[in-house]
Amino acid sequence: MTAAHSDSIAPPARIVLVGVRGYGAVHAERIARLAERGVQLVATVDPGVVLEPPSIYGVTLYADLTEALDAVGPVDVVIIAAPIADHFRLADIALTSGADVYLEKPPVASVEDFTELLATERKTERVVQVGFQSLGSRALEMLAADTIGIGPVVRASAVGVWSRTAGYWNRSPWAGRRSLNGRPVVDGVVTNALAHAVVTALAVVGCRRLDDVESVDTDLYRANPIDADDTSVVRIRTTEGLQVTCALTLCSAVQREPEVHIEGSLGRATFAYTADRVETEVAGQTRTEIATRVDLLENLLAYRRDGTPLLVPLVSTGAFMRVLGAVATSEEPVRIDPRAIEWEGDGQDRRAVVEDIEQWAIKAASSGRTFAELGARWARRPT
Repeated sequence: MTAAHSDSIAPPARIVLVGVRGYGAVHAERIARLAERGVQLVATVDPGVVLEPPSIYGVTLYADLTEALDAVGPVDVVIIAAPIADHFRLADIALTSGADVYLEKPPVASVEDFTELLATERKTERVVQVGFQSLGSRALEMLAADTIGIGPVVRASAVGVWSRTAGYWNRSPWAGRRSLNGRPVVDGVVTNALAHAVVTALAVVGCRRLDDVESVDTDLYRANPIDADDTSVVRIRTTEGLQVTCALTLCSAVQREPEVHIEGSLGRATFAYTADRVETEVAGQTRTEIATRVDLLENLLAYRRDGTPLLVPLVSTGAFMRVLGAVATSEEPVRIDPRAIEWEGDGQDRRAVVEDIEQWAIKAASSGRTFAELGARWARRPT
């Protein structure tokens, strides 16, 4: 694909923002911050927001992306922060119009949509940058080059123990759904809430593309009254023979910083990706380093300006999509025995706490075994 190179003085990059609530508001702030560096918001799109007059963030608000593109003319980038089930359709419209795309994670809701979107990307000679912000961390370069001295990676794992309330699961009609109106959604802990843990653990072992994954084992559970999983283990075997185990929950008593653990032949490292912090232990010596991070929108704009390589091109999220596909096609998550769940709070603040889940998650990640294989009393029995 060919980047759009510019002269010394280039016109502002014209941007359309799809989705003005939630993370869309974060994107609006980022665009405003970049205004002095040649970025211009020209339209917003959100069918779920009705304003009179139809305007937000200083530009016209449209209910439909095609309508917005017809009204404002050619644009450079379309940022999509919309419901997961709409990602493929919106990205396809944007690419076909001639725009590059910044697409929030997860990129799409099925492997089939993923391969089709890759084909559209190639056909239009446009690009999609996926919003896995953790992959913009320079810590990944440190780990890949082994500047921290842990030696070749032997295995990796991720532990994510978060807490989410009833309000989180009631935030939209698609929240916590595996599908909606016949369309895949796959909004669970593995594929959305703690998707960064999965994609980052895969990245540290060099597993990024569809063909980098040999197999995926899933062990999925739900404590909340939802369709999708809120407490799960996924175990990935790469084509290079490495194992990545992710133990994740949204039903912890205390929310912890998610971590990716890397075992090397000479030592080990822990990557707290939300803080870009890498802690290493080699030959009995410990060290902590804080990495810098590249903003993924700025990286996309740099690609357009001078061909700087994209940090999270669509093709590089193929391994994650294999995991998403395995979760989507697995048996429905097992409902956790109510006797193993403690409910705290009231109303929209009510939340489920699964007994000893933090300890089980740590044990699963460190051992490479599922909750069922470990024998958690609320887990399904291994076959």
